Amino acid sequence: MMPGAWLTAIGQRVFRGPTFETLVAPAIADLQFEAAMPRSRRWSHRLALIVVVGHGLLRDLHVDVLNAFDRDSWRVVWKGVAVWYVVLAGLFMYLVIRSNVPRDLGLDRFSSAGLLSASLQALISACALSIVPAVVYLHRRGASYRRSILAVVLIVSSCATGAAFATRPLKMRADRELYEAVSSVVPVGPQTPAAPFDSRLSASKIWLQYKSDDLDPQFARQRDIRGGVAVMVWALVGLVLARHRAWKMAAFGIGMAASHVWLGLTLLHYEVRLGLFPSRTMQEWRDIALQLTTVSLWLAAGTVLRRTRISWVNVPRPD
Repeated sequence: MMPGAWLTAIGQRVFRGPTFETLVAPAIADLQFEAAMPRSRRWSHRLALIVVVGHGLLRDLHVDVLNAFDRDSWRVVWKGVAVWYVVLAGLFMYLVIRSNVPRDLGLDRFSSAGLLSASLQALISACALSIVPAVVYLHRRGASYRRSILAVVLIVSSCATGAAFATRPLKMRADRELYEAVSSVVPVGPQTPAAPFDSRLSASKIWLQYKSDDLDPQFARQRDIRGGVAVMVWALVGLVLARHRAWKMAAFGIGMAASHVWLGLTLLHYEVRLGLFPSRTMQEWRDIALQLTTVSLWLAAGTVLRRTRISWVNVPRPD
């Protein structure tokens, strides 16, 4: 194979046409021309090729961002994504308040801390799921806008991580206030057989054990990083759904959810069987890895089916 041939094949897939023809292709041609020259000359040109590739990537990234946020995209894509974000943020806020704030203990004066913590968590968590409609809308706009998906995912992931890091002191302060409010009215120590069993207090003790992790700075930092990673994983979910429409999209979504639950239950079964009890941090990273595995399997299966269908279509039929 001619030196640089594999670079040409990769460059034609990675770079836009004008960028490849004006920047990358001439640099690869120089590399092929200098293949017979001394090693020092070749290394200097390889360094120059790295600089050219970096400049080409930045130029394509600039074009991708402009395409993703042009006037038509704001009207067709981002208005719909904004509606999805508001709906998801409201749903998450409701679920977080119902599941994480023990309001049945008469802590009305501390409801502001619970509401603040739930609001911050919901606003940041909604970014991950909101990337799904964004990827679907951009994918359906055409090949030029599909290249912008990577830039959009990187921007949203960075914004979600940055917002989580910026609001972490405020959220931890609200979590600590809520934790201290609940712990002040929950009896310390296990219930004795003579004492009447109170399911609310038992649930509150479990909640306190769960909420204590949120007060750990290391766990909070890992949680903020996971928020950015989750955006990338949900973007892959959007890629799977974007290839289908209407009821077929719903069927694929249900299928991915069912396979994710099945894999999760299988993994949980073996963890219990082997006596493995990972920490909450490991559990949440495991869930992200499990979701990534599920989506990757669906992407691989879709690619294989598409290529098989194309090969069957191209088979010559006998007269």
